[in-house]
Amino acid sequence: MKHIRGKLLYSAVIFLVILALASCGKNKSGNDTETINKSSLSESNANTESDTVNSTAPSATTPAQQTDNETSGPTAEANPAEVKPKANSGSEAGKSDAGSAKADKKPETEGSLSAGKADADTKQTDEKPESADSEKARDKSQKVNQSKKDDKSKPASDSYDNSDDKAKANNSDGSTEAKRIVAIDAGHQRKGNYEQEPIGPGAKETKAKVSSGTQGRFTGVPEYELNLLIAKKVKDVLTERGYEVIMIRESHDVDLSNKERADIANESGADIFIRIHANGSTNPSVHGTLTIYPSKKNPYVADLSEASHKLSKAIVDAICKNTGSKNLGAVARDDMSGINWSKIPVTIIEMGYMTNEKEDKLMQTEDYQNKIVQGICDGIDEYFCQ
Repeated sequence: MKHIRGKLLYSAVIFLVILALASCGKNKSGNDTETINKSSLSESNANTESDTVNSTAPSATTPAQQTDNETSGPTAEANPAEVKPKANSGSEAGKSDAGSAKADKKPETEGSLSAGKADADTKQTDEKPESADSEKARDKSQKVNQSKKDDKSKPASDSYDNSDDKAKANNSDGSTEAKRIVAIDAGHQRKGNYEQEPIGPGAKETKAKVSSGTQGRFTGVPEYELNLLIAKKVKDVLTERGYEVIMIRESHDVDLSNKERADIANESGADIFIRIHANGSTNPSVHGTLTIYPSKKNPYVADLSEASHKLSKAIVDAICKNTGSKNLGAVARDDMSGINWSKIPVTIIEMGYMTNEKEDKLMQTEDYQNKIVQGICDGIDEYFCQ
């Protein structure tokens, strides 16, 4: 009985030991499970922290840097002690590569689109000025073409107006009045031509074509020389006043008849014909200044009488005013070839008598010559002002 009790006691002890061991094993297993759970939780927190890092990292990096961080940065740093199975590592690597490729592809696409958009914007910007320039050029071309059309469509009268403007004189007084043309004949020549010519158109009466003129009885100066000297001075003054002057002769050695001189004046386009002479008489006491014009009964140029009278009177009055010479007035005569062949207002100026001692000598002085010239030019001015 004692032996059985000992066995039972031994069995009970054994049982208790087993229970104690079982209890210890159970507690150990629970602790291991808790450790494993805590490890998993730690890993999960680490992954969450890694995701947080990854989500905030792009804001501080460029697209290219973001791609590099996603493949090798935050994931390894989140749990550097963790060693994953090879299979999982390969899978994660594949995902990472795919993510990298996707990330790489996305920035490139955006970059390409941005570049393309930028190029398009640049092209559009470049094209706008070109379009504006083209439009301006087109407008300018249209204006030029329109101007040409307008010019072509102008009436012919405009052209004549322009021609008239070109014919305006640049007068010394600055006026734009049309330039007047004056034909001047210095009477006579060195050698006279005593062949005969009609004294007017259709006339039966004839006269010598031209003579050498009179001569200073006290100075011995030939009339033809004095006439040309005064004529040249008149030309200079009239030119200064804005006139155009036609000189019938500028040399003593010519052979021009009175009719031919009138023809030259008629064809020159002159407005008036001035014939410069000096007078002579068998009576040495006769003196004074006069001018000659055709009468209203002139059989050849009666239509020129009125204008020629105005011209003649204006000149003789002006000469006498300047020189103090005796005014013998404007005298009508119809026997002068140079007048009868004229087609424009005409006058013969007899400056003074070379047969009178006082006037002969005065007409050889420069001062008196200038006064004569001044009178002739003033008379011409007066005639055109009337």
